[in-house]
Amino acid sequence: MRVQTDDDVYAVDNHWLGPPGRTFAWRARYSAYAVFGGALLLVLAIERRAGIGFGFWSTAYAILITVVITRAMMGLVNHDRPVRTLFVVFAHEIAAPRRSTEGHRGLLQPRRVPIRRRHPGMELLADVRQDAIRARREARGAPGYLG
Repeated sequence: MRVQTDDDVYAVDNHWLGPPGRTFAWRARYSAYAVFGGALLLVLAIERRAGIGFGFWSTAYAILITVVITRAMMGLVNHDRPVRTLFVVFAHEIAAPRRSTEGHRGLLQPRRVPIRRRHPGMELLADVRQDAIRARREARGAPGYLG
């Protein structure tokens, strides 16, 4: 359920409907036109950088892409969240500290690895473990048992 505000200041949303007597087929906030202009320049710059020439179809696709970008951005904008906060949040997300994904490298040289004799208690533990494995196989009648 959406609760409508009763504050008249927030009830007014600045829209430009077009020249007097000739309205546009759409409603757009004033800020949407600024976002559209900036996004269009960015999309055209990316097209030129990608080596796409300036022509009718490339410009038409650029305008179509810009309309989609503008609608997506303006869907996030309301009187509590102006357009500039989208850019501030985006900048903070980009600049946020991240955990390092770089691994640690090491060189293992076999001649430098110390070799120690097995502790006598470990041999006893290994014998107990083998006895338990044999007893389990014997109880199941496992085919691996050659008792």
